[in-house]
Order: sequence, then C-alpha cells, then structure tokens
Amino acid sequence: IFAFPFIYIQFSLSLADLVCCIARASAMSLAIFDLDPKLREVQGQIWDRVNGYKHWKSELEKNEGGIENFALGYKIFGFNPSPKGDGSYIYREWLPNAKQVLLIG
Repeated sequence: IFAFPFIYIQFSLSLADLVCCIARASAMSLAIFDLDPKLREVQGQIWDRVNGYKHWKSELEKNEGGIENFALGYKIFGFNPSPKGDGSYIYREWLPNAKQVLLIG
C-alpha cells in the first residue's frame, strides 16, 4: 500500500511479475507503469529504489558472494561458541572507523 496525502493505492504483483519488472529495469521500462499509470507521477522515486536495489545486490555479490552468504553473517558476528569446544565463546563485531569499543558484562 502506498500512502499519499488522502489517497491510498493498493496493488499486488506476483513474484513472476516482480522479477519481470526488475529484469526490464535495465531497459528503462517497468511493467508496473503499464499496470498503474498513476505511478508515472512518482517514477523517479521508484527508479531510485530499483537502482538502489541493483547497486546493493551488485555490492553483495561482489564483496560477500551473494545475499545468501551475507545473510549467514549471524554465524560469524555476535556471540558464538568457540570451535575449541571448551565452552568458551567468541564475540565478533564489524565496527568500521570505531575509535573505542567497550564490552561490559
């Protein structure tokens, strides 16, 4: 549901339609604009989201091996049992540009 001042628009797309829309994005044409011509009024914002999605998908594929591998970060970051099996834990956190880090407890 997209909410504009005093106007509510609701629509649904199947996964196949959504994939079709993303595939067509490279050709600068989205089927959603044909399905709902009123969305052409906010076409810039939609394209910002499509391009943002494509950028971050590319970054994850390049730097993390894909979104699936990135989603497995919980197995590395945070508190995890030590591989030594001695009951200890390892804590890892990604803190770029951190000046100071405190772990209390």
